[in-house]
Order: sequence, then structure tokens, then C-alpha cells
Amino acid sequence: MATQEHRRRVGDLREAIAVYIKADNEAGKLTIQDLAGSTVTFTMINMADGVTKVSAASATVDDATAGKASYTFISADVDTAGKYAASFEVTTSGATSNFPVGRQDLVVLIDSGTQTAEVAYEAAVAAL
Repeated sequence: MATQEHRRRVGDLREAIAVYIKADNEAGKLTIQDLAGSTVTFTMINMADGVTKVSAASATVDDATAGKASYTFISADVDTAGKYAASFEVTTSGATSNFPVGRQDLVVLIDSGTQTAEVAYEAAVAAL
């Protein structure tokens, strides 16, 4: 799966991050997952230090049959420039799956007024 990037600036709350939840079917073809009756959460982890920035926060199912879900950021989620691995966790009838499966398949890039997310990430890694 190609990396999906979601770029924003520190403090930017106006746009939610929205995705279409997809997984391989029995034939190995990537298909939309029906989210009817599912609970969806969002997690975001700082890629420089591995610290969880958002932990299983409630996400919104925008269109269950189309597999569309979204998460609306709060101020504390977007207060630090950097690169973050993000995922949506879907729970249906007690079974849980994470989307995307790969850690770096969904990346949230947060720029500040003085640094791009990439520069902030590199500085954070160098400081470890």
C-alpha cells in the first residue's frame, strides 16, 4: 500500500482526517470494508520518539457502507511539529483490525511556522 500523507500546521483544527477503510478480500483484492455496527478509534504516534500523541480516540463513521471514517483533531493533537504514524482501529462483533496495517502507511505531517514536519522530525531524532 502506498503511503497516504495528511499535512497540516500546528494548531490547525478545521479539517478532519478522513479515510476509506479497505482490506484484502478472500481473493486478495483490496475492497471497502462495511463499517455498519462497528466502533472506530484513531491513534497517532510520534515517529521520532515512539510516544503516542493520540491514543484510541473516538472516530466518526461518516458513511458505513462506503467504509468512510474520520477523526477531528483537538488542540493537544496538533501542538507539535513532526511526523506521526496514524491508524484507525475498527472493532466489529468483538473482532479488532487496524487500518492501514503498515506502520507508515498513513502519516500525519504537522508543520510549524518555522519548520516543516520533516525538519522537525530530523531534529527530534538527532536529539535522542
